[in-house]
Amino acid sequence: MIISRFQGAARMLFSAALLCALNACTTPAAKENLSSAAETSTVPRVAGTIARVNSDFDFVLVRCNLPPLPESLAEIYRDGERIGLIEFKARSTHPYYAADVLSGTLRKGDIAAYRD
Repeated sequence: MIISRFQGAARMLFSAALLCALNACTTPAAKENLSSAAETSTVPRVAGTIARVNSDFDFVLVRCNLPPLPESLAEIYRDGERIGLIEFKARSTHPYYAADVLSGTLRKGDIAAYRD
């Protein structure tokens, strides 16, 4: 029992030392390039995919891995082109979430990406 506690503590110390060493290997210039690339990234955060479209009432069901916040906006993409905009409504049953179509003609399989 004492040996296993010692091994666990030794593993934690080794992991901490390894993380510090890896962080030290990164030069300040490389860190600056990484942070500026993250700030200027234009890659949208994917919310999910359109699972069902109801064009009569202008709403869609979006299949999401993580629940969207109510009233959050998402842009809709098809083949890399922005084609519409939706607004998520009150929480629904996971993994499907209802959203109102604000613009565009959407269809099943379109990609929803959070608008920043």
